[in-house]
Amino acid sequence: MACLHSAASDGTHDARTHKNRPSTPRTVHIHRHMNGMVRSTLVLLGGRTSEALLRFLRNVLLARLLGVEDYGIAGTFVLAASMVEVVSDLALERMVVQDREGNNPRFVSAIQTLVVIRSILIAGIVYLCGDLLALLFGFPELGWAYQLLAVVPLIRGFFHLDIMREQRGMRFGRQVLAEFLTVLGTLLLLWPLAAWIGDFRVILWIICIDAGVRTVFSHVLASERFRLGWDIPIFKRAILFGAPLLAANILMFLNTQGDRIIIANQFSAFELGVFTAAFTLFMTPVSTGANIMRQLFLPLIARERDNPVLFERRCSETLQANLVLGCAVMIGGALIGEPAFLLAFGQEFAAGLPWIVPLCVMFGARFASVGPVVVAVAGGRTINVTIRNAVRMAFVPVALGIAVSGGTILALIYIAAAGEVVAYGVGIALVRYRLALRKATNRMWLPAALAIAIASVVLSARMLPFDYWWIQVTATGLLVFLFASCVDFWTWMYRGASTRLKKKLA
Repeated sequence: MACLHSAASDGTHDARTHKNRPSTPRTVHIHRHMNGMVRSTLVLLGGRTSEALLRFLRNVLLARLLGVEDYGIAGTFVLAASMVEVVSDLALERMVVQDREGNNPRFVSAIQTLVVIRSILIAGIVYLCGDLLALLFGFPELGWAYQLLAVVPLIRGFFHLDIMREQRGMRFGRQVLAEFLTVLGTLLLLWPLAAWIGDFRVILWIICIDAGVRTVFSHVLASERFRLGWDIPIFKRAILFGAPLLAANILMFLNTQGDRIIIANQFSAFELGVFTAAFTLFMTPVSTGANIMRQLFLPLIARERDNPVLFERRCSETLQANLVLGCAVMIGGALIGEPAFLLAFGQEFAAGLPWIVPLCVMFGARFASVGPVVVAVAGGRTINVTIRNAVRMAFVPVALGIAVSGGTILALIYIAAAGEVVAYGVGIALVRYRLALRKATNRMWLPAALAIAIASVVLSARMLPFDYWWIQVTATGLLVFLFASCVDFWTWMYRGASTRLKKKLA
């Protein structure tokens, strides 16, 4: 007792002495890592959110300036540009982030060369297929407009990959700044261009200017010189890495945009315009959020590939985070989707109101699927993405059959929502059995059951004989239980927040 008293009295175990004790190198490393992760998350979240808001404002302004039918035609140009990007996407930019040699200048210059070659080939193919694209989207007289889109991949081929490489160190600032300034510039140009041109051709100018400005900013903000290199072994590795993802991306495009292609081909320009507006209401925020989750979690998982325990933990956090946010999309869309749609696009587009709730379920399930996709890419099992998208693709012919036989757009949306839910389940199963992440997927049983309950409540909101507010409260309560059941996700958030708080209080 005397010894204990002496130790306490001389202050060796005093709380203040313990607090001022030098941190070990491991503790310092952990604190720096958590602080950097939180800071990177805030930069990425803030930048992407601002960009999404500007992009949404640009779409709303375009709809207001052009009217329903011209907005539908303009939407097909955006869709065609997205198609061009998808069919040429070998995930080379992601390889710079994911590959162990991503910081090697020789590796980056070789990938840069492959990007340029790909862009030239794709530009030629798009120009030759312009008339076919016009026929596919139901406007055969506009073949020249779709040929003009060949300029877009040609410009994007010279995008500087150094901005993408910085994601390896969780540095997103330059990429976010480049994309934010690009969208801001095109938004400011939209009204003068609309006043000058006055019809759907405005969007052709916007798409080309967007590609050019984005590429210029990638060079202005890059920290390394733009280099081209020739390395056959690296080319082979890149093609082997990207080929499964290319097939998966083509399937993903048909899955996510196939409904719009069917509607463009089978329905009137007015219906296409209304559906494009309803689709845009969810597409812009969901695609932005999905990009944030991919860019945030892919490097976090990839850096732990040599540590099985931490790798599985990061995968579990990723799966749970995307599921929670996907369900938040469902509930948020059900709560404010309809008034937000009318506020943004006006009464001219009111015919799309019955589509809002099923669309929010479809997009919520699509957001949740980002989790299994990121885990598959980080684990090097890119074929998982292809399999998952092939399952989703099986629902597209069903939608086409319904449209051809005289079905409604609402029926197509329900088919698409069912396809997204089934594809999500397949993605989780592939993570469990092909990546052997049984602990991570075991933790998903209860959250998945709660997510299904949320989707069911949201979809039945207009069918059950209850007050709408009661169903909203029920869905929100289920979301709270879902978040509580995703232990890995909220502990990850707690660790990041507590580290940040400790730094401020120190």
